[in-house]
Amino acid sequence: MAACPACDAPLPEGHRACPDCGTLANFSLERARGTEGQATRQTAQARKEIGLLRATGVEPPIAERLADKADAEARQGRFPQAHAYAQAARRAVTIAKTRARLQEDLARQEEAVRLAKQGGADTEAAEKALQSAAEALREGRLRIVPTWLKKASVRTAEETRVKSAESVVAAAEKAIRYAKERGADVAAAEAELAKARDALRAKAFDAAREAAAGARDAAEHARKHGRYEKFILSAEHHVDLARKSGASLAEARRLITEARHALRDGLFADAQAKSAAAKEAVAEAKRFRAAEVVLARVEKLARKEERRGTDVAGPGVALIEAHDALDAHEYRRLRDLVRDTREAIADAVVARRLRSTLIGLSEGVQELRTIGADPSEAEGFLGQATAALEALDFDGCRRFVEPPAGLSSCSFI
Repeated sequence: MAACPACDAPLPEGHRACPDCGTLANFSLERARGTEGQATRQTAQARKEIGLLRATGVEPPIAERLADKADAEARQGRFPQAHAYAQAARRAVTIAKTRARLQEDLARQEEAVRLAKQGGADTEAAEKALQSAAEALREGRLRIVPTWLKKASVRTAEETRVKSAESVVAAAEKAIRYAKERGADVAAAEAELAKARDALRAKAFDAAREAAAGARDAAEHARKHGRYEKFILSAEHHVDLARKSGASLAEARRLITEARHALRDGLFADAQAKSAAAKEAVAEAKRFRAAEVVLARVEKLARKEERRGTDVAGPGVALIEAHDALDAHEYRRLRDLVRDTREAIADAVVARRLRSTLIGLSEGVQELRTIGADPSEAEGFLGQATAALEALDFDGCRRFVEPPAGLSSCSFI
């Protein structure tokens, strides 16, 4: 194998110049040109560049060897050869610097390909390009290395974009399946997903990601729509069940309508809140209706007893307070007032019956006077019974007006 005429490095077959120092393969030191001053300046510049390159962490042994040769030739007075060696040393510095930079670029691209491969991207083409770049770098074909690195970078970027778009499409598919399993209407989401798949096949990655994101958003919206619609349907079911109760359901229906509007506008939290409020409105309407029924029954009882001649003035006051409690939705107070009204009506009925009995007894006393009998004892009992009735002592009144066991009312009188 031929050697470089300057640095003595082996020359690969077919190379027109040395891959280490850039000296042409057909160069001859006998044809070198240069003066002492040129040789001295070139050698000094070569030493400076070697020092700067070494400061970056790169060792240029070939450039160092060529600079030593230049110094040796200068000491022997062969300044043209010294000038040629110094120029070769500077080229060697440039080649070493370029090689180091390309080596770093190759390492970075290899790391990028490795990460892309870990992410699931198909990096076969990029790896082949990197192999070609590494081979060219080893052979000193430095000009072709950037081309191979660019190809590897392009392929890696493309495959990464493919994988990224596929991941977004897969996420959209998962979101659609999840929504469909929960009974959501995913027709719009599936249409967007079809667009994303078409764009992915056409390698329109940005369009694929955009359509996939739209599909995922549509699926999520459909899932939430289906979920929160169940709250509205539950509220509507409560309204249907409450229809037979006779309760006023206008407020509940208004809230359900507002919940439907919120659901249509995507305000899911508002839809849920208004559905819950509608159910509470149904429960409140039922409570109000039940209270109305109870109050109506006791009013009916009061009117019935009033027609019978019972004094319902006292229960009437309690009924007025019960209506006020109903208007204020104070159901516990209403129940207490209704109970008190029933008890007051019952007492009024007892008082009416006892009063009728006392009237009958008073007539019996008059009959005693008519027949000439002594009514004083009967009058005493009648007076005590009347006093007990006025004091609402119904038991005491009964003891005076009811005959003892075994006696008829006439013999008692």
